[in-house]
Amino acid sequence: MKKIAFLLAVLFLFRANAYAANGDLVVNGNLTVGGTISAPTLSVPQVMTQVYRSLEQPITVGGSLQLAHGLTGVTDPALIQISVYIICKTAELGYLVGDIVAVPYYQTDLSYGDVVAYGWYTRAKGASIVLTSSTINIKYSGSTGGYVWAIINKSTGLAGNIDENKWKAIFVARY
Repeated sequence: MKKIAFLLAVLFLFRANAYAANGDLVVNGNLTVGGTISAPTLSVPQVMTQVYRSLEQPITVGGSLQLAHGLTGVTDPALIQISVYIICKTAELGYLVGDIVAVPYYQTDLSYGDVVAYGWYTRAKGASIVLTSSTINIKYSGSTGGYVWAIINKSTGLAGNIDENKWKAIFVARY
């Protein structure tokens, strides 16, 4: 196989109508091959055809949720793609009721304060999400200051912590 590839590369590179670019052989014109060229078996990535969308879920500092996603044939939960959205229920941070915002399910907040004698400290925000073949297990952050997510204010562009009572969470899983 290596000999064939080398010979083809040499043959084409000597002609003006072929060149190698970024590891790919590019041929301008006709290609005639005498014999057989074999290639390794290619694996085709899984096409995500199933979608689970949760109902609107409460956001509770330090709270937990377990949602049955109903996706069938899950052999490896790591192949489930998860997205988290929050939906505005009471206007806040420039958002109107019904606005849906995509949020990262995990955030860190680098803050300056007197909590640590050295000055700077990091707080985790968001949620820990554990996927199984049948469930989505969510543990919301119990961060100091009592908030789960910070988002960008729709009007000002400045970051702000959401009031969990004014938002609901939606979890979407694709497999």
